[in-house]
Amino acid sequence: MTLVATAYESKITSGELQHDPAQAQAIAALADLETRLLSHTKKSGFLAKILKNQIESPKGLYIYGGVGRGKSLLMDCFATAISEKISTRRVHFHAFMHEVHNRLDHYRQSQLRDPLVQIAKEIRQKNRLLCFDEFFVQDITDAMILGRLFTLLFADGVIVVATSNIPIDNLYKNGLQRAQFVPFLRLFHQNMSEHHLDSPQDYRQISLNNLPRYFTPERHKDYEKAYKTLIAHLEKNTLILEVYGRKTILENHYRGLVRTSFDALCRADLGTADYLELAAKTNVLFLDSVPALSGSDNDSIARRFLHLIDCLYEARCQLFLDLMTPLEQLYTKGKLDFEFQRCLSRLNEMQTSEYIQCKGA
Repeated sequence: MTLVATAYESKITSGELQHDPAQAQAIAALADLETRLLSHTKKSGFLAKILKNQIESPKGLYIYGGVGRGKSLLMDCFATAISEKISTRRVHFHAFMHEVHNRLDHYRQSQLRDPLVQIAKEIRQKNRLLCFDEFFVQDITDAMILGRLFTLLFADGVIVVATSNIPIDNLYKNGLQRAQFVPFLRLFHQNMSEHHLDSPQDYRQISLNNLPRYFTPERHKDYEKAYKTLIAHLEKNTLILEVYGRKTILENHYRGLVRTSFDALCRADLGTADYLELAAKTNVLFLDSVPALSGSDNDSIARRFLHLIDCLYEARCQLFLDLMTPLEQLYTKGKLDFEFQRCLSRLNEMQTSEYIQCKGA
């Protein structure tokens, strides 16, 4: 049995996972890649010197499917298992591209003639296998860089495994100047096998369905437990919201799940446009330390909270609140009593199964 198959089976035996035929097929594809990779590594070490030519590298693997199907977990099994044999890096694609941009800026300042050649060389020196979580292209700058960078990486024998919610041909769909991106799609098809993880079960949605939403101080440990349940096997990265040239940086971002504080969103100088942007890029929001609001001095802060809830509600985001007071006592003795009655009605609806099943992480 291959390393990745063994790792997957151990998770089923321990009860961490349940058997899923679609996941098993994806594991079989990863196991096949593992076998070809290890075989290629062995041949490269012994025969290449004799034959004096480069043995063609095996194709990588691009696994796509709906949210909550276990793509990231399966890739983690693979990356962890095979790292014992091959230099491997597992990284969120957004974080990887952020690093590439930083290296480009550095080398441009040093007036290096072709920075991408140097960057590709550095990547290959450190890792033979790159495992990207959540491969997604929405920025034209990234789109223009990818073709050249991956041409260099593939030519140097780097193997790529990637997870995504969409097939290769839908990457950067309807993007600006997409025609210039099409050669990259052909390159990916040439160097990657595509596997559709077509499980009918959204395991993350099951977790969402079974979790309470609002937690008063005596249940703070349950709030932390719910958070840890949903971020399990997800990689942390940064979400940057940019509205009217103003940037809001949210550090605790896990592929559509964000954790931040009431103060960061409602005491800061933010408005509806910021909350709309947050709601558009967030499926699940954990909001820490939501205080009791009362009196006219807090009305501007309370209004921001109202606007935030409205934006989350309209986008069907999932909301978890770490409350410092019972929900029905959230706002008292102020000018916004009527508005808060409407807000409480929405907050109560956001706990219902009908609402929860509209949109998951």
